[in-house]
Amino acid sequence: MKKIISNSGTINAVINGKSLTCKIRRINDVDFFQFWDNSTSTVSPSWKDAGPKFYAEVTDSEGKSYVLGSGSLANVNLYWNGGSGNSSLMTFDSNNLNTNILPAGTIRRLLASVKYSDGNTYQNVPVFEIIKDVFGSANADSDDFYVTGQVTLEGANTQDVRSNTETVQCVQTVNGGNTYVVRISSEAGKGDIDSEGNAAELVAKVYKYGATTEVTSDASLQWADASAGTESNISSATTSKLTVSADMVNGDGLFVCIATIGGKTYRGYYRVKDYSDPYHIEVTESGTFASGSGTHIDQKIQAGETVTRTAHVVKSDGTEVTGTKYDFTWVLKKADGTTFDPTTENGSVSGAAWKYAYAGIIAAGGSVNWYLSAEPANS
Repeated sequence: MKKIISNSGTINAVINGKSLTCKIRRINDVDFFQFWDNSTSTVSPSWKDAGPKFYAEVTDSEGKSYVLGSGSLANVNLYWNGGSGNSSLMTFDSNNLNTNILPAGTIRRLLASVKYSDGNTYQNVPVFEIIKDVFGSANADSDDFYVTGQVTLEGANTQDVRSNTETVQCVQTVNGGNTYVVRISSEAGKGDIDSEGNAAELVAKVYKYGATTEVTSDASLQWADASAGTESNISSATTSKLTVSADMVNGDGLFVCIATIGGKTYRGYYRVKDYSDPYHIEVTESGTFASGSGTHIDQKIQAGETVTRTAHVVKSDGTEVTGTKYDFTWVLKKADGTTFDPTTENGSVSGAAWKYAYAGIIAAGGSVNWYLSAEPANS
């Protein structure tokens, strides 16, 4: 068996022998970022009636697609972190405009006809669109969100699912300075390697503050594989597009496009999952609170909390692999890219489990990136 690499971000729900994956997809060309210039109180590009339009696409391990909420807005929920540190349920009025978290009327929800990644068009798909600027003096930090809901399976059974957490990036600049951002998206929805082994197609775009179109000159590009926690340049991958074949990904992979402009470098990241691989790493997490009470939030840590992440090697149908012992390797990086000591604030790494405390994550700069590999132990 090949070495397996796993990255967080995709939530898998297993039901009746199938693994359901729910991913945020955009259906227009407007990416999830805005520039904010605090010195001039300007935001770019403007999202007034022209922001990102997105939905949550659900597929199973056999490649079948499902409409989240079974065609009903009432069965789909949007959770948004508007700077409070925790994601909260967004509420909507009778006109399907948001009423909380962000200024009223920033996000609209609707049912629409949507072409999925499998090439088929589905009706009555719950869609969200941003129709006002998200960032400004009252919200100058990046936000994130995720979507939850139910899908109807065979036999009229229903299953709860949750999407990956998507970041809406606030890129801060001063006095209209030359600030750039690199964003990576999938080509024609091919963001993962499918069960037949068809390659993922990634596209990197570079944007400059104040410009409404991408930068197509003056930027030198280099793609790299960052799956193991360090960047390894991919030979001859120096254009805006990257084809990720099955032999480049062992379970899950993380790819980065590095743009060099005027001697400075800017990075964009994208995770690719290989559904043709027979094995994957699935990570579960649980939290305990010093006060004795509290509710853990997936992929986050709160004051007074200690979280344990535990890795499991699973088959493509979601069942855990038994009878084979695996050696797990955790690579942990601080927000500034330096190595994070797992023993910080009484944390630890032991085999498949990593335990960490709130104080340790704060000491690391507020976030820690983790990379995990597993390979069969020598018998």
